Amino acid sequence: MRDLYAGIERERSQLECIVLALPQAVFVLDESGAIRTDNPAAERMVGARAVAGVPLDDHLTFAVHGRPTAYDVLPDHTPAGSVTVRGPGAAAVPVEVQRAPLENGELITLTDLTERLREQADLHEAQMHAELAQRAERVRGDFLARMSHELRTPLNAIIGYSELLQDDVTQDQLQDVVRIHGAGSHLLALINDILDLSKVDAGHMELRNDTFELQQTLVSVRDTLEPLARQQGARVEVDCPSVTVHMDEGKLKQCLFNLAGNAIRYSPQGKVLLRVSAMGATRIRIDVEDTGAGIPAHVLPTLFEPFKQAPGSQGGTGLGLTLVRSLSERMGGHCEATSAIGVGSCFTLFLPTQAPTD
Repeated sequence: MRDLYAGIERERSQLECIVLALPQAVFVLDESGAIRTDNPAAERMVGARAVAGVPLDDHLTFAVHGRPTAYDVLPDHTPAGSVTVRGPGAAAVPVEVQRAPLENGELITLTDLTERLREQADLHEAQMHAELAQRAERVRGDFLARMSHELRTPLNAIIGYSELLQDDVTQDQLQDVVRIHGAGSHLLALINDILDLSKVDAGHMELRNDTFELQQTLVSVRDTLEPLARQQGARVEVDCPSVTVHMDEGKLKQCLFNLAGNAIRYSPQGKVLLRVSAMGATRIRIDVEDTGAGIPAHVLPTLFEPFKQAPGSQGGTGLGLTLVRSLSERMGGHCEATSAIGVGSCFTLFLPTQAPTD
């Protein structure tokens, strides 16, 4: 019998330790609703030690949705955040109330929901900010797309008429007409880049799933850029195995024209190499290497940002590399750059051989 009582005492002692350590406020009531005992968490919630033998209502004021209510109408399990409790020496606290009957009374636990509700409010605010940012981005993309489209029509007219005028003006006037044509062409290139970038950002850029021989495409890019290379005294070479790919050929050419065109401009009297190598059965890499002056290491991380250009830039819009990065990512790949001063630079496209499905 003595062992039995000793075991019961150990269990009771362990239970008291657990109750004392609980973060929830615990009140044990007798049959009349008066407090028999509480724990330290209950004392913090009340703001003072509850007096044994005094009803719980004398220590705490409960409210449901802001309306004062008698304690005995509180439900057994109240939804989080709908009940607040205030002690005479403490601030109002949102709580979750749970009740459990005992043989000679009742067990009341109050869980402080302050932190949980704060986290919910922070999450809701973050979601609202994200939605507003997405909405602003869509509006910006739509605005740029519309404005860029509207600006291209008059610019094409200016460029076209300036080309016609070059055959009908005097030698003194020709230089001015050439400047008009050059400025118009530069502005049109900038608007075209903005239009394409806005389409990508707004999710309006549609991709075709062309099937083509990659070597032929690279040769076509080389031949198109031949006049520019000849003007710079550079040569363009292609090193590509026979491989058939399935992607948007037009967007790939747009990337290659930007990369190879830059390489030619920065490699006068040098060489530009378009080289393709396989990366397993489903991916390829396309390197555009040049023998130019190279790009400083501290500049490389910013090259793909809008309107960022390498030192010694020879015109351009500052959007070409940004567009290459956006298009390559839209096609399921990415673009990287490496460079060494005095040796040259290499821009690499990593692409899947099969166009991704949206």
